[in-house]
Amino acid sequence: MMSQINDVEIQLEILKYIESKGILKACLLFKLEKWILNRFSHNCLIRKRDINRNIISLLKKKKIDLIIPHFFKIKWQVRELENLKYLENGNYLIRTIIKENNDWDQYYFDTRTKNNINEQKSIRLLQDILKLKGEKKKKIILYLTSNIKPLVIYDKFDDNYRLDQSDIIIPNNFEVIKKKISIPLNEQQNYQLVIYRYRKKYMCFYITIIETIQNIIVNLITQKNNHQYFKKKIVDLKTKFAFYCYLFVTNDWIDVKPNPYKWESFFKYYNLPISINLSFNNVKFTGRTFEFYIKFSYQIKIKTYAKSTIQYLKRLGYEVINMDMDTVSIGYTHNVFIPCSSIEYFYFCGKYIFFYYLFLLFYNTHKYIKKEYTSYNFSKNDRDLYKVFLPITKLISNFKEKKLEKNIIFKYYSKDPDELEIIYNKFLLPLVKPIENRLYNYFLIRGIFKKDSISSI
Repeated sequence: MMSQINDVEIQLEILKYIESKGILKACLLFKLEKWILNRFSHNCLIRKRDINRNIISLLKKKKIDLIIPHFFKIKWQVRELENLKYLENGNYLIRTIIKENNDWDQYYFDTRTKNNINEQKSIRLLQDILKLKGEKKKKIILYLTSNIKPLVIYDKFDDNYRLDQSDIIIPNNFEVIKKKISIPLNEQQNYQLVIYRYRKKYMCFYITIIETIQNIIVNLITQKNNHQYFKKKIVDLKTKFAFYCYLFVTNDWIDVKPNPYKWESFFKYYNLPISINLSFNNVKFTGRTFEFYIKFSYQIKIKTYAKSTIQYLKRLGYEVINMDMDTVSIGYTHNVFIPCSSIEYFYFCGKYIFFYYLFLLFYNTHKYIKKEYTSYNFSKNDRDLYKVFLPITKLISNFKEKKLEKNIIFKYYSKDPDELEIIYNKFLLPLVKPIENRLYNYFLIRGIFKKDSISSI
């Protein structure tokens, strides 16, 4: 017989879920609903209306806030393109942003601006908002009101995060692509399913915020000559954009908690002495295309007695960063230059570059780690995990297997957002699912083996 979960329990679970969501302590409503229903529906009688009722209760108590940025839709339309840098002339599926309301510079809805949401009129409005469906529902963000970093989309950005506002100078050492690419329209249409599935699975509040700010920037650029405070406004928006991109990837790649269901937590899960630093130095917008200049550094602590390992790493090009009586920290710093038209391309492109080099460091220190961490029984398959990323790294950048590249530059460097989108759709997105599934399944099994090996000691 199904038991009944009470409102206090539901509210505690809502708060717990939001609390777990990174520095900003925020989440999308549809993700929250899905999580709670999956968590309790097998043994408790719980429905969406129960969740919504308790969300309203928490809003009334000022425990959480709800915001919705302006609405916009993403549509794909066939258009003939000519004189592209890497693609042959032809018909291509182009992403088009369709705005659904008139204002680019204000929230569609924001409980922070409501003095009294206990009124019946306000409650009915909240009930209607929580019943929104489709793409509109996927814009609804909930976050903890007590959080010290409230969401800032349209308001002035007052955080101490700083961004270099000078022009980005791209090193001229990337591969020149001479032969133009031909992609049939039916092949392009297959990519749309990949994008749809990605957004359904990976969509998060960071993506919603980042896309919203990107659209505001694009709109502002079109009004550049008519906007009185254009320079000041664009600096503010670019800083916000970089700040949320930085929080997004840091939350997903660096600050990820040890978890056998997240392969990204490999190094923390096994408590390996590898530290990482990621800084977004600059971002430049050319219409919808944004170019990132990122510094990405990492290091591993090696015991001073392991002189042969230290010397081997130095011969490979790694640099000594710090030394003390017991350990030597040795690693590398890369400059990464990635042009993108949409955040999902940056996320996966940057992620696979990032983890390729971390797993390459693991490969190069495998003998030492295997000796120091005997209980984990690291194998040859563990050692070679960096190879999982090679199909993408060879396609999208100036990678040479096992080599350290100081300046990492996207092979198809273009400022045309449509061309970039088509290239990423062909070379990046179709490989995402195979990579993610392979690593997820491998790490899940590897985690079980780890537990078995520890329990048998």
